Amino acid sequence: MAESSHDVIQPEVLSPRPREAIVEDRRNLEARRQAEYSVYQPILAQIDEIPSGTTEEADQYFKDHQGEIVDPANLPPNLRPYSDLLVAYQGYNRWFDSCNTEARSLEKEELPYLREDLINLVNNLSARLDYQALLDFSQKARLLGRPLGSDDLLINQINQIASLRHYEYSLSGEVPAPQDPDFYTFGLRTLDRYREKWSQRGFLQEEPRPDYLPKFIPPSEDRSGAETFITTQALDINQKLNEHYRLVNIYCHNNPQLKQFSSSDSILETITRVLGSDKITPDHTDITSAGFHPDLLAAFQHYIYQKYQQHSSAGRLPLTEESHQALRQKIESLPPVDQMISQIQFEGFTPPGPDLVAVATEEDVIQTLKRFPARFIQPILSVSHREPTPDELKTKTMICGTNTVVYGEGDDWDLPVGTRVNIVKENFVKADTDPTIRGSLKHEFLNTLIHELGHNMHSLLDHEDMHAWEVVSEADPVLISWYVDFSRKKDPNLGKREDFCETTKIFLSNPLLLQVLSPARFQYMTTLFEKYSPAEQFKKLLEDLKAKIETVRFNCQRLNISMEQMAKRHLNWEFKTG
Repeated sequence: MAESSHDVIQPEVLSPRPREAIVEDRRNLEARRQAEYSVYQPILAQIDEIPSGTTEEADQYFKDHQGEIVDPANLPPNLRPYSDLLVAYQGYNRWFDSCNTEARSLEKEELPYLREDLINLVNNLSARLDYQALLDFSQKARLLGRPLGSDDLLINQINQIASLRHYEYSLSGEVPAPQDPDFYTFGLRTLDRYREKWSQRGFLQEEPRPDYLPKFIPPSEDRSGAETFITTQALDINQKLNEHYRLVNIYCHNNPQLKQFSSSDSILETITRVLGSDKITPDHTDITSAGFHPDLLAAFQHYIYQKYQQHSSAGRLPLTEESHQALRQKIESLPPVDQMISQIQFEGFTPPGPDLVAVATEEDVIQTLKRFPARFIQPILSVSHREPTPDELKTKTMICGTNTVVYGEGDDWDLPVGTRVNIVKENFVKADTDPTIRGSLKHEFLNTLIHELGHNMHSLLDHEDMHAWEVVSEADPVLISWYVDFSRKKDPNLGKREDFCETTKIFLSNPLLLQVLSPARFQYMTTLFEKYSPAEQFKKLLEDLKAKIETVRFNCQRLNISMEQMAKRHLNWEFKTG
């Protein structure tokens, strides 16, 4: 980055008269002013009683006859009744002007000392300011619920930094030094107030950095490039966070904990405002000339890096290589699948009478669970079943299963602790029931179970997974089942969730069918299962899928039908029976 670096600002040679003498003269002048004012105060009180139009005419008369001794006889007729009072008032004005002239003279004489004070204060604050601490404080305030909107805490702090930068630049020699004493007295009051506040908030280091340099960066392509780069990064993260928030409301709609920190980052928004077109308050025009200090830009860059790593690790942004490796290590270190399943409570799989049998046993459910990635088995607390009532069986769109998020108690009421899967499906039949019917009922039962476990999966997807599913399902809007069609018509977002679950169901029950219906969906599911399964578990799944594919392919060849005909028969059956 091209930049202009200067030594820390050095004060000018001081006035030959000791400062103590100047201060003593100012103190004496103020004492005389107070004493004289007490003499003129009764006159000023009487002046206030004169009609306003008359005093305005008197002021104009004195202005026109400035420097003259007023002769009451020469006053306009309407001013003559107040001649003595007005002559005294003229004396007051002359005295007041004389005091101001003397005060300004003393201020100018003291100006080198004021300049030295301001330079020392600017140097001290600039070399002690900790930009990272400022951002950390703003982030902590944000997490604690401090409002960061129109009364933006970080914007206020950066406005103060811009004010410090304004004084630093004005005293740097880059531009002519101000000659107005008010510039220095106001600057000292302002920065002293900032120093007190910054110290309280921990923005100032104990000692100045010995290697600090002002580093004024002229308005050039280098500077605009650095600021644009930071702004682009901040905008990109917030756009992705907003997109994640949208996706979470679709796929994790029943999990408020996942929604809590999904929307955009207000500090990143502030950074884009600071470095963007509206910048900060327009009165700090020196920021345009000098640029923000590179240390502040570096702090912005560090904050952006931290935020990306934090959100990426939490699954709210696309994974970095580092996050990918951390996730892989986490997946490989999960407890064995058998151990996870042993912690799950199974209910409702024992036949209620000696003449009944379960078409899908508890062992069948366990074997189905084992095919799911370990990451998605871990949160399951229970899998239960009940038989549908006669009235439910008459309903075409009967709810055949649910996947319910369970939350903590007390202070943890909003923290999800796991999920409960419940299947409402015919599972108990008489022992002498035809094996074909039993096989069909078992197939339907386990497919329903897989569908509900699919709901458990999509509620745990990260940003990459949800975004990839959106891309796949929008690019290939094939209706893989009647229920997907029904759900999409009812609610597009519901359709996306049910499409995911139906895709999961076909992927595990008939992977060759999914390959034919939607190669993109098949590849998505393969990638997803690999991402969240330990390597050994995924290897077994691939072997299982391969076996199922070969079985279906063999049956198609035996029946002399193509893969496409097989898929067409599936869809015809789906939409006819559905």
